[in-house]
Amino acid sequence: MTTTPTDPQSYTPPTRCLNWCVGGHQASFDDGNPVEVASRHESEDYGERLYGLANPVNGATVRPGVGGWTARLEQPDVIGWRRLALVRLDVDDYDYQHKPRRVVLNLTAGEARVLAAQLVALADAEDADLGMVKAARR
Repeated sequence: MTTTPTDPQSYTPPTRCLNWCVGGHQASFDDGNPVEVASRHESEDYGERLYGLANPVNGATVRPGVGGWTARLEQPDVIGWRRLALVRLDVDDYDYQHKPRRVVLNLTAGEARVLAAQLVALADAEDADLGMVKAARR
């Protein structure tokens, strides 16, 4: 088990980062994070906030403007062997009682591609239906 050094001089950040790592290892350690967190390679965060949606006919709230998601690559820095980099997807939402809830998925690159393809297919299906509705109104 690794312990957090008490002397800032005793922390040595990773000497080589992956090409997608944004660095910041020493700053993370200086902020009080343990060695395991400060040494973890992380990519830039990608994400989006969920905006509120209202029914255009009656103005009723369909989805409140709360929650969102972030996605990034993470890989622990392990000396002697490489651990698999995972796509970390954090989804924040609120239930109907306005209690926060969070789901975290750690996906392999293949699993992330499958999820992305499935989301695109669903969005395309919705766009196709929307196009048919618009064409029927003409």
